[in-house]
Amino acid sequence: MSRLAWPIVLTQLAWVGMLTTDTAMIGRLGAEQLAGASLSLMVFFLAYVICFGVVTATASLASQAYGARQPRRIRRLSGKAGG
Repeated sequence: MSRLAWPIVLTQLAWVGMLTTDTAMIGRLGAEQLAGASLSLMVFFLAYVICFGVVTATASLASQAYGARQPRRIRRLSGKAGG
């Protein structure tokens, strides 16, 4: 399990390092610039989480329909016409 977890751990550490570097560089510009950058990151993150949730839900439903051998339901979930 730990062999599988290492790439995720390293990715998270890289993400934290990048955010720390961004904060340090933008923080030198001033408080307003840092607040603007933080706000824009939160707006982006909110949109990302919403889109990720929709994609995850759709993938789960499509895989369930695939396992149940219901191709019409898969087409309906993917938004393709002709189902």
